[in-house]
Amino acid sequence: MFCKRASFDLMAVWDAADRAERTKLLGGLFERIEAHVVIPEPAIRKFRTKRDAEAAARLLTDHGREIEWVRPNYGAQRQLTWNIRLVNGVEVHNTGHSKNSG
Repeated sequence: MFCKRASFDLMAVWDAADRAERTKLLGGLFERIEAHVVIPEPAIRKFRTKRDAEAAARLLTDHGREIEWVRPNYGAQRQLTWNIRLVNGVEVHNTGHSKNSG
């Protein structure tokens, strides 16, 4: 409610105000505005290259997981991605799986 009232006050006196008064008016308005910022999680992405998959496989190996294979996968629309299969049978298809498996 404050911002709405302050905005109307600002518009009413803006034209008659000099530069210093305008700065003060804007400062008074913006010192009460709060912003809530949400920082997104890193995007989960598929392994698009063999190099990406091998890097994830090395990371999994460094965390004690045994790798059975890293191989190409032709998914929807014959889109090439890469998968990792752990010795325990778990298949890792994207960066989200590798974090959960590591």
